[in-house]
Amino acid sequence: MSAAAASTLPPDVDRQLDGLAPAELAVSVPTYNNVATVSLVLEAIRAGLEKHFADVSAVLINADAGSSDATVDRFADTGLPLVRATHAAPPAQLATVPFHGVPGRGAALRLSVDVARRLGARALVMLEADITSIDDEWLERLLRPVLERGADLVMPVHARHRYDGTITNLVLAPLVNALYGRRMHQPLAGARALSAAFLDRLATDPRWPPPGRAMTDLWIEGTAIADQHRPAQLAHRRVERGLDGDLRTDAGGIARGHGDSRLHGGHPKILSRLRAKF
Repeated sequence: MSAAAASTLPPDVDRQLDGLAPAELAVSVPTYNNVATVSLVLEAIRAGLEKHFADVSAVLINADAGSSDATVDRFADTGLPLVRATHAAPPAQLATVPFHGVPGRGAALRLSVDVARRLGARALVMLEADITSIDDEWLERLLRPVLERGADLVMPVHARHRYDGTITNLVLAPLVNALYGRRMHQPLAGARALSAAFLDRLATDPRWPPPGRAMTDLWIEGTAIADQHRPAQLAHRRVERGLDGDLRTDAGGIARGHGDSRLHGGHPKILSRLRAKF
C-alpha cells in the first residue's frame, strides 16, 4: 500500500486500522438508516464466513452516510473485527434516498477500497444493507471467482420479472455493451467482489468521479473492462429488498463462470478513447 493511499483515509479510520492485524478478506456494507434490514445482512455475512472461510482472516467495514437510527450499532453484534467510517452525504441525494439507497455511495466505495488495501486484503466484497434475501452462500459465490479463478471484478446477475429493471435492461445494459464490447447484465448491481490487483488499480487512479455524482459503480466497471481486467458475473435466482425495494423473485444463486481478459467487439475508436479516459 502506498502512502498516497493511506493519506486518503480519515484520521479516525487510520487509528482503527493501526489496532488491527492484516486480513485476507474485507467485507464492506455501506449504510444509511438501514436498522430494519441490516441485521439480516450481517448475520448472512457472519454465517458465510464461518461456513466457507472459517480459516481465513476477515474484517467488516461499515461506511455510513450519517444514519440517525441504530444501524451502526448492529455491526458490533457480529463479533467480527470492524472498521467504522462516516462519509458526507450530498443533500440532493438525501432527498431521494428511497430510490437511490445510500447517499454518497461513491465515497463509501472509495473508503472501502482504501481500507481493504490498508488491510492487505486479497479480496473486497461489497454488499447492500437492504437485501433481505441474502443468505450464507452469497459470500462464497462472489469470492471464489476472485480467490481461485483469477477474476478481478465479480457481479451478480439477478433473475427478474420481465418488466422489472426496464431502464437497466433496455437502456443501460445495451449501452455498456455497445461502448465496451462486454455484456454486463446489471451494471448498477450493488453487490460485487474485487481482487487485490484491481483494488490497487482503482486506489491509484486520480480520476474517481467527484462526490455527489451517482456514477462510481459504472466507472469501476468501465475501468475493469477498458483496462482488460477480468470481469465475472454470477447468476442469482433471487434478490429481495426490504422496505422500499421492489424485487420479489425465487431464491438461490449459481456461479456462471468468469470472463476472460479480452474485449469482445465494441467500436475500436470508442474503446481507444475509453482506455485513455479510464
